[in-house]
Amino acid sequence: MTSLYLFWHGFQEPQSYPYRFIYLMSFWLIVLAARQLASGQWTKRQWQSIGIVLAIFLVYDIWIRHAANLSLGRLAMATVLALALAWLINASRRWPQLRYVIVALVCLEVGYGGTRALQNTHGVAGDSYRTYMKTMTDVLGKATAKTDYGRLEKTFMRGGDRGDSYTYRYQGISAFSSNNDPELADLLSYMGIPAYGYFEAYFGGTQLTDSLFGIRTIVDTTRKTNTKQDFYHYGSREDVHDWPVVAKSGAFTAYRNPNALPLGFASPKHFEMPNFSYVAMLDDQTWLLNNVSGTKRVYFDLLKPHVSYKNARINQSGQYYFLRKKNKHKAASITITYPVKKVCPST
Repeated sequence: MTSLYLFWHGFQEPQSYPYRFIYLMSFWLIVLAARQLASGQWTKRQWQSIGIVLAIFLVYDIWIRHAANLSLGRLAMATVLALALAWLINASRRWPQLRYVIVALVCLEVGYGGTRALQNTHGVAGDSYRTYMKTMTDVLGKATAKTDYGRLEKTFMRGGDRGDSYTYRYQGISAFSSNNDPELADLLSYMGIPAYGYFEAYFGGTQLTDSLFGIRTIVDTTRKTNTKQDFYHYGSREDVHDWPVVAKSGAFTAYRNPNALPLGFASPKHFEMPNFSYVAMLDDQTWLLNNVSGTKRVYFDLLKPHVSYKNARINQSGQYYFLRKKNKHKAASITITYPVKKVCPST
């Protein structure tokens, strides 16, 4: 299957989700089963074995439908239909024409059962998606018209969808694909961007990462997270609010990054990536930008936070830290306060 995966993915190793294509195996198994049923040359022991297997699948099917909140009447109907199919399969040995009836009943059962299950599934209202899509089409359409071949990113998303760049046709960092390059995900992780193997989500970026990765436009919003509408805001980028505004639509504003590097550039000298640390991510950003630009600047100042605990203490085990309760029956919390000043120097 590895060769098939490579071909399906444009000759790139798939990331984390090869089971998406298991339907190929399912199709092969169905073909084998259909041919065996069509032969009709089964011994009594084989028929007894298949009867036991069908009974197990029947119980499992009823349990699945019960979990989907189907009524007892519909469960009874599905049970009767499954028993009828089992009888028809057995009778088809004598009357091969019954196979067409079997196919029709299977299609009816799958279609009806699937439809009823979907009707009992409660999700987010479709209007919220239509509103989101209309707004994104407006603000992203205006913003991408002025990006000059640069990338665009935003501080929010609907659900866990990291594929908005595919939907709205802009070049971004965030992506979700089994075709993803894991080395890119590793690099972004070292820079403090959530990423792993098959995805990147450009949240928690800084002006350094904006510039390094050629992000010419940041779309921010004043809209808060609303789980009922499946909308998630991962924190405003107030450090970019002094940038020129290139588009605005309701609570969404697109800012133009004056310091973004182009998508392609040459560094002053050859350098090799060091062994970055997942702990000192700001140091990693500084090292990379200084080597790309041939400078030795300091971009971040170390701030000493004020830490207060409530019914809690910090324990260390190796490189990991754990928050432990003093009293297991009461709530615990830790508050970290940084004396931050709004300073946005040009890079």
